[in-house]
Amino acid sequence: MMKDYFDSIDSIIALSSGSLGKSAISIIRISGSIEPNNILNYLSISGPIEPRKAYFCKLLNNKKLLDEIILTYFNSPNSYTGENVFEFSVHGNPLNVKRIITFLKSSLKLRDAENGEFTYRALRNKKLSLNQIEGLDLVLNSDSAYAIDSGLGLLSGDIDKDYESLRSSYLKLVSLLEVVINFSEDVGEDESMELFKKEFLVFKSLCVVLSDRCTIEGDSLIKPKIVLYGKPNSGKSTLFNRLLKRQRSIVSEIEGTTRDYISESLFINNINFEIIDTAGIRETESYVENMGIKFSNELLDRAFYRVYLSKEDVSDVSGFDLVIKTHSVFGPIEPINSGPIGPTNSGPIGPTNSGPIGPTNSGSIGPTNSGSIGPTNSGPIGPTDSTNTNLISNLPYCDTRNLDSNRNHQPHIQANLLEKNVYFDDFIKKSIFEKFESFIENNPIIVPRHNDIILKLRSMIFDFDSLLNNEKDFGVISSELCSIGALIEELIGQVHSDDVLDNIFANFCIGK
Repeated sequence: MMKDYFDSIDSIIALSSGSLGKSAISIIRISGSIEPNNILNYLSISGPIEPRKAYFCKLLNNKKLLDEIILTYFNSPNSYTGENVFEFSVHGNPLNVKRIITFLKSSLKLRDAENGEFTYRALRNKKLSLNQIEGLDLVLNSDSAYAIDSGLGLLSGDIDKDYESLRSSYLKLVSLLEVVINFSEDVGEDESMELFKKEFLVFKSLCVVLSDRCTIEGDSLIKPKIVLYGKPNSGKSTLFNRLLKRQRSIVSEIEGTTRDYISESLFINNINFEIIDTAGIRETESYVENMGIKFSNELLDRAFYRVYLSKEDVSDVSGFDLVIKTHSVFGPIEPINSGPIGPTNSGPIGPTNSGPIGPTNSGSIGPTNSGSIGPTNSGPIGPTDSTNTNLISNLPYCDTRNLDSNRNHQPHIQANLLEKNVYFDDFIKKSIFEKFESFIENNPIIVPRHNDIILKLRSMIFDFDSLLNNEKDFGVISSELCSIGALIEELIGQVHSDDVLDNIFANFCIGK
């Protein structure tokens, strides 16, 4: 439902510097048709008040001092909202802030601003585009450094330039189609159609470049989900607590202990990931546990990084980024199936009486010059360059022999989750962050609305490409081209629904 303030012309007031907690300075903002002379009636200065200058003065209620303030005035249309804007920097005692707001509301006939109402007025008065406002939403509300950087890019208009290039190419297409329809006799139908198709290829390539930046759901990069998945008692909760470095999830040998998922923030290199401990996957008659398993599968579908934990060897684990075979009951992990590491029981550990302990004169005990005792140059036995080899070599309780090309470089490791091992923890975090870095290399578009429209636009353009090769009716071609144009206008933000605005401004704080 459309917000009441969307068409309001009231003058509004709000605290713009955050919640009413104690602070040195709080900023109160007014926007509307209020003139500087109206403000002067309550100040200790005589004026005039000039735009973009700061005035240190007293705020007075008749002759009673309310506070010593700094006033800054931004005149219409050269302000954030496009209206006259006044900012009062006052002492940040919450009681002081409340009484000043109450006084100004009564004296100047103001009303309290709604969430995001200042920013909506900036949109309404064409001071900001819809895309810039979506960027501002990321800047204000994201708890990830990358999402904030992406929001700043949107706010500065970077993405608008790419969208405008797409729109310019589209408008050229429309013009060329008009030539084909109305002036083909003068220009030549074949020649004009060739020009149209040539420009369409440019337009199509611009769309493909944009769609390549939508290869992953945008919101999964705003706060990427790390999902720990597996059967009961496979070590999910133990790993969850281990990475968080605190006892957050209950660990028990009783199957079905985790019936609902538990999530927490996990910061890796200033990126806020959401790590999720899910319910164990098994057959059960418990309704509650089955609901937890359903949630686990849904979370896995939306996960950015998937970790499968198991006590046993597993064969089909496609789609997982990391597979950990846990051996918490066995002690430290050592390579399996390779034979005993130490001597067998067939003989004493020490030397026999048959000869000296040292080497004989027949040859050296070291390798000969005929070849190395290590792996040849035919291929690595460990991970590829995408994984830190030095880091893995420092995992004394992890068997990484399965990191090979047969698993498409999907890490398979064995680990004792109860053993203290910083190399193991670092390896997991590094693996997660490296995947994140690989996804942000091509500057992905992370606003879900943009993703949806661009992918829909790509589909329409490829359908239009097929239509061009088979359809001779220019009326049909023109109609389909108009549908593409409507989608571009929606992408740019020139056409938007009330629901879109409701969803955006619901995230904004009061005073912004």
